[in-house]
Amino acid sequence: MWLNRPTVRTTIVVIALLLVTTYANAVELINIHSDRCGYCVKFQREVGDSGYNANPISETVPMVTVNVDNIPMWLTQALEDGSIHQIRYTPTFILVDEDHNEVGRFAGYHDPEWFFEKVNSIYSDYILPQ
Repeated sequence: MWLNRPTVRTTIVVIALLLVTTYANAVELINIHSDRCGYCVKFQREVGDSGYNANPISETVPMVTVNVDNIPMWLTQALEDGSIHQIRYTPTFILVDEDHNEVGRFAGYHDPEWFFEKVNSIYSDYILPQ
């Protein structure tokens, strides 16, 4: 059968990996942060950008920190049009797709282990919908 040919199988695997990589890299984790928030300060101290970037999840889900006192225009527009739901607490971590549509979120921070479990969970829910 034609599917048993090594070049066909290899081509199918390469195409599948490219599609998965493109799909996986089309997300970002938005960290809604406040300098007045004790949990935000604790997150920055215990994880922060350097700790997050040292974790393998950062290769597929980059994190962008947004200060709640200086929200960029794209986020303001996304909040206004409903593609991102209202932010009630800090820190709030929002997983967004390439069009800045919210696809997952969690609020709060306890410790690094809890944080990375939450990030992996919302990312898994996004790429492996039920």
